[in-house]
Amino acid sequence: MDTAIPMREHASPHDFRVLIVEDNVDTAESLAILLRISGYDVRTAFSGQTALEIAGSFGPNVVLSDIRLPCMDGYVLCQRLRSRFSGLRVIAMTGYAQPTDCQRSKEAGFELHLVKPVEPSHILKMLAEMKIAEQERALLLST
Repeated sequence: MDTAIPMREHASPHDFRVLIVEDNVDTAESLAILLRISGYDVRTAFSGQTALEIAGSFGPNVVLSDIRLPCMDGYVLCQRLRSRFSGLRVIAMTGYAQPTDCQRSKEAGFELHLVKPVEPSHILKMLAEMKIAEQERALLLST
């Protein structure tokens, strides 16, 4: 009889890394606290350039990025992240809510376009689903 616990019931979210890119320090830190309390490994960046540097050493599974950032906007950041890190999931979290903004996000390579304010429960549910999908994909690749 197989008594192994399925991966999704056993694994901790600690091995799922999230990079938050947001120039509003209070917003970034509040979200980081929520995710850390929920067990995620989290780093924050307050500019696109810093996000690129952190992503290189941290190796996030997901990047949650604002679009309006100093020096390098989120669209450019997303394109650079996608070109450097294969399989990285990049999610826009922005106040830009027009259909043209959503289209531009898609064209830049954002997987999702979330309009602020985003309910914390929605973020947690989304990350949990992404983690499960990644675990299942890894399990399939290992067999």
